[in-house]
Amino acid sequence: METYPLTQPVPQTKRNRRQSGFTLIELVLVILLLGIMSLTAFSIFYDISDEAYESTEMTIVSSVRSGIDLSSMENMINLGTFSFPTTLDSATNGTASPSNPFFTEVLNSGITENWNKSGPNLYLFAPTGTQYLYDSNTGKFEEQ
Repeated sequence: METYPLTQPVPQTKRNRRQSGFTLIELVLVILLLGIMSLTAFSIFYDISDEAYESTEMTIVSSVRSGIDLSSMENMINLGTFSFPTTLDSATNGTASPSNPFFTEVLNSGITENWNKSGPNLYLFAPTGTQYLYDSNTGKFEEQ
């Protein structure tokens, strides 16, 4: 067996040569992990957007209900009769827009997006598909 002095470099052989780069297995594992992480992030974002739509819907519905109650109280004070608004708006059937706002009879500024109207008192919150019906006799704005 040959011995080498400490000052001379050891010759490179196939066994002790340092290789650079990644193996195919390492690359596949990294790509797989990135894919799993991106799917997890997407599913979390998707759940958050659903919750945001539901929260928006509940906020608007609560505001409309409060507006109905306020309108009936104003009728009691101004007219001396306890009555609910006959309609929630004068909007035409179709989609809410700046030129066709919904709930203008009970809200200071009407709603101009994400709602559809399919009858005189029938409304649909488009992102969740929930329908609401307004009954002017009882003042109820209820989910169908």
